[in-house]
Amino acid sequence: MKPTDEQVKEFWTLLADEIEDFESGHRHYRFNGAWCEEAWGIPIIDLNNLFKYAVPKLYKDKEWLYSIKFTYNYPNGGVTCEITTEKYLYMGQGKDPALALFWAIHEVIKND
Repeated sequence: MKPTDEQVKEFWTLLADEIEDFESGHRHYRFNGAWCEEAWGIPIIDLNNLFKYAVPKLYKDKEWLYSIKFTYNYPNGGVTCEITTEKYLYMGQGKDPALALFWAIHEVIKND
């Protein structure tokens, strides 16, 4: 399932170290000491941004992160992502690895 724009905005807002709002209405996000490379607005949901900005926050702010595992669901398609921490197992599913990872991280945030 694809997240709504509101879910994506909430996701990045909860993970950001700092958010700078401009008079123009644009918002700039800072993660792990560096400003997001997206010129303006919310980072897109792709594996690059998730591993660059979101996964390090799990390691830094949450329980110890042990593993991230992807399982491709054949023949029906889709991907399942499992995030294993020191205490819990979080799962997310999507049509591709980025969406599965997004939903697994979303579960970590939601249950924190």
